[in-house]
Amino acid sequence: ISFEDVREISQIFRTLELKDDEHQGYIHQLLEGSNVEFPEKEKKEDRDPQFLAWLEKMQAKADRELIFGPEKKTESIRSVSMEIGLGVNIIILMCTSFFVMYVAGKKAFPDSKILPVIMGASGLIGILVVETVLLIAREERSDFRRKLKNSKKEISKPYASRAEKSSSSGRRRDQKKKKA
Repeated sequence: ISFEDVREISQIFRTLELKDDEHQGYIHQLLEGSNVEFPEKEKKEDRDPQFLAWLEKMQAKADRELIFGPEKKTESIRSVSMEIGLGVNIIILMCTSFFVMYVAGKKAFPDSKILPVIMGASGLIGILVVETVLLIAREERSDFRRKLKNSKKEISKPYASRAEKSSSSGRRRDQKKKKA
């Protein structure tokens, strides 16, 4: 008996149970001694090899975490503490530069009340510009280091993957030549 036939018989029995209170039959009694043929599941072998590699990597990571416990996120804690330290440093520098320039303005212009404030504000803005330039330089340097680190990882990959890359780029060149 096919599985679809079993489903139809099951639906018929359900309707009989709802309609008739004296219904005595059960589906398992009716199907006793028969073999049910289930439809075969289609195997999907069209999976992407990169996806399978990623899946394997995630499985290995899950196994490691099961054995050794979850990895500690010290890198994120370090980066947060570095950012907080950088922010505090910038605020202290801004306050210090304002105070120094204000005192210098008071000494240079003892009769004026507005010029020391203007000099303090110019010191504050000046230090803010300097810190912004330094922050951009730090970010560029860390991006450069990250790219350099990633390029070193690419160099250490097996030769097979390099051959695949070069053959795929060769195919792209051939396709471009055909289009032209």
